[in-house]
Amino acid sequence: MIWIGTSGFQYPEWKGKFYPEKISAAKMLPFYATKFSTTEINYTFRRIPSEKTLLNWDAQTPVDFRFTLKAPQKITHFQKLVGSEDTLHYFWAIARTLGEKLGPVLFQLPPFLKKDLSLLEGFLAIVPQGMKASSRSLSRKTEIAFLVKIISTDFPTSVSTQVFCSSTPYRRGLGRCGSGSLP
Repeated sequence: MIWIGTSGFQYPEWKGKFYPEKISAAKMLPFYATKFSTTEINYTFRRIPSEKTLLNWDAQTPVDFRFTLKAPQKITHFQKLVGSEDTLHYFWAIARTLGEKLGPVLFQLPPFLKKDLSLLEGFLAIVPQGMKASSRSLSRKTEIAFLVKIISTDFPTSVSTQVFCSSTPYRRGLGRCGSGSLP
């Protein structure tokens, strides 16, 4: 299955262009889910949502919809993957609320974090078992994605970004159109 979506779904600037002009914020996700099969949630980068929020998202989307959650910046930017086990496990406990609708978990590393494979290996050693994906298993498991453009400067930031994943390709297309651009 191929899932196509956008980075986020709740943009007032999209009213009248993508969303109906008079749509309320509360109705954006159900409408969005009729057009796309996935969304990347940036909200989780700044704040770990409540289980109630995730259950609400689940209830508003079809069974085959997927959410890509961006890992908290506390893990990636403040702790720089070190000493982040408690935050990671708490985030994972909440994220699992989405069940089968949980897609990849995106760890967007900061541009100042240089390539350090031992750091990455140490971090992967503390990743909760259920979060690790097994390419040998046919059962659906959560994938862990790391943005290559942050680890390697080989990819331009204004084009698509390749991503490391355990077994599922993940591609992000970010342009220079600015905030509120249409999907």
